[in-house]
Amino acid sequence: LGTIAGCYVSDGIIKRNNSKIKVIRNGKCMFDGKIKSMKHEKDEIKESKQNHECGILAEGYNDFQAGDKIECYEIIQKARTIE
Repeated sequence: LGTIAGCYVSDGIIKRNNSKIKVIRNGKCMFDGKIKSMKHEKDEIKESKQNHECGILAEGYNDFQAGDKIECYEIIQKARTIE
């Protein structure tokens, strides 16, 4: 299955679909990739909001350690308008 990071969302929202995460340890980016699964207790969830807890399973990363920070971001593509 893999290593699941127990997380507390300190700011914003983490969305499972279309989101990516960065695992930061001692100021260095250890991983930059996709969320494979996100749960609250035993339930699969689509998002977790500020001041809530969740478990995150990253796609292809199993080296979470206590004290790691996880930053979540979305890449949004917009159509360019030509004037």
